Amino acid sequence: MKVNVDVFDKNDWVEQLAKNSGKVVMHLRADGVLNCDDAEKIEEVWDFYYGKCDNEVYNMLKQFGEIFCYFMTNEQAINALEDWFPRKSQLLDGEEHFYIYANVISPDMQLVMSNE
Repeated sequence: MKVNVDVFDKNDWVEQLAKNSGKVVMHLRADGVLNCDDAEKIEEVWDFYYGKCDNEVYNMLKQFGEIFCYFMTNEQAINALEDWFPRKSQLLDGEEHFYIYANVISPDMQLVMSNE
């Protein structure tokens, strides 16, 4: 049976969220923690980020592993991302569990910044 269906992935969804809200959207995912089986390393990650990023962002990311945040401007989102989470390339060998995936998408659905 053939039907008309639109298929989209998470990136498409985030772009539409930014466009429809008229705000900058930051997509965060705790990849390092989600791919780590060592409870001590996971605790080390959350201890490190405690107080480093916004409390609500910290709590929601720790609880759910993946969240989305609104910002009013690209600059606010870029500054937050640079302050809160290191780029993947800045992590040393053995620090992969600290990696937080992040993309910033503007209301015109353009990638503003990524920390990959």
